[in-house]
Amino acid sequence: MKRIIIVFTMLIYVRGLCAMTYVWDGTAEPWTHGSGTEEDPYLIETPQNLAYLSLVIEDRLNIRTFGEAFQDTCFKMTADFDLGGDNGLRWRPIGLVYDGLFHSAFSGIFDGNGHVVKNMNVNDTTGTYFNHGIGLFGFAMDATIKNITICGCLISHESGLGGDGFDVGGLLGRGNNVNIENCHNASDVSCRVGIVDNEGCTVGGIAGRIVSSTVTNCSNSGNINNENTVLYGDGFTGGIVGSTENCDLTLCSNTGDVNADVNPRMNGRGVFSGGIVGFCVGDLHVAFCFNIADISSANLEDERLSYSGGIVGGVEETSSCNVSNSYNAGNLMAYEPCGIVSKTSTATAVYSSYFLENNNQGNGFGEPQTEGFMKSAEFVSLLNAGGEVFAMDTDNVNGGFPVFADGGHFNVIENQIDGGGVSAYPNPAAGSISVVVNSGAEIGSVSLFDISGRLVKAQQSGFGSIDISGLATGMYVMKVTLDDGKVFEEKIVKE
Repeated sequence: MKRIIIVFTMLIYVRGLCAMTYVWDGTAEPWTHGSGTEEDPYLIETPQNLAYLSLVIEDRLNIRTFGEAFQDTCFKMTADFDLGGDNGLRWRPIGLVYDGLFHSAFSGIFDGNGHVVKNMNVNDTTGTYFNHGIGLFGFAMDATIKNITICGCLISHESGLGGDGFDVGGLLGRGNNVNIENCHNASDVSCRVGIVDNEGCTVGGIAGRIVSSTVTNCSNSGNINNENTVLYGDGFTGGIVGSTENCDLTLCSNTGDVNADVNPRMNGRGVFSGGIVGFCVGDLHVAFCFNIADISSANLEDERLSYSGGIVGGVEETSSCNVSNSYNAGNLMAYEPCGIVSKTSTATAVYSSYFLENNNQGNGFGEPQTEGFMKSAEFVSLLNAGGEVFAMDTDNVNGGFPVFADGGHFNVIENQIDGGGVSAYPNPAAGSISVVVNSGAEIGSVSLFDISGRLVKAQQSGFGSIDISGLATGMYVMKVTLDDGKVFEEKIVKE
């Protein structure tokens, strides 16, 4: 019954989101408004403008060269788009990458402005895209993509013969140094190939594969499938991201089933599925995330090498994985199912994270809890650890399990820093961040917390900036308290 309620609720939600505004006719037209700055972004007013962005980046691609397009250039959608999949139109992803030989990446700032892309057909069955990144965006580097929803779309790669691996995501196929914020996928995403020479398919609801990137306040409700035969390699599948390398994920949720049926022939590490991340290399930080969907992995060559984790499917042996204040309430199916993290490294650490007991969760990291307790106010308080990130599911949109409060912000009392009573810049930053009050009040204190909620730096009144040069690279939460009692918070990124 829980699953039926969740699916029915999501259908109502998606139907409301997917109201058609403009339908693509298959052509491309340049944008005509804006100058590309943060204050005056190029306006993407029609699907033809969006197609033009894809076309310009593709035209910049030269064989065996590397290029980045629209560095630091800002774009903003002004309407919902129907990309004409029902009319036989196929979308060519924005940004191209072909293994390590060459690429042409989107490197700007794309703001969906709360709008929806629907009816997009990114189904590469012939290899005509000549692209190993499949999604609305194929490849992005040094970019920001935010405030966009993908729904009612066909996003897949299918072929009898593959190459050196494909990265498939609802929003983004492959990304390097990308910041993804407030993006949501309500479309099925899949990769089905007969033979892949090397790495296999990496599939995720939001992104297939990302490196040195952050994902914040993102969700997936589509089904994620990875079915392929791999000559040398693995299969990585995640509700939010298929695989990560040195990444941070915060305030993310998955309600779509994740399934991998892979037949790795030689030298593979295995088949990995995770509710949030399929597999990680390097450092991974996951905080304030949850999964309530079924997660399954099947290694058709050796069942002992199949792993499912409620939050993370697997961790490279020499890598570090940190999960905090997260929970899993979905069923897990694999040879090694584990409640929070499966196939771990010695550097794996899990704090204040929980999974549903007696639900085929294995012994993984985290603490088992009963279903009744995980639907209680006491459990919400335990997850929050003094903050206000999670709330009770009073409307039963999540099967009774905790939902994000106030859109998932970190106990925002007044509003976010930018655009509110306080300004903080630059962000991201490497050295120091200036803090300016936009009213007559004075700064009482500034505190910085890491993504696990631990206080890492604090300053009292009498300053105009805070030095973050000594902090590790990653995401933090800045809390600014004014002398009039108002409190502002914002996520910041230390470069």
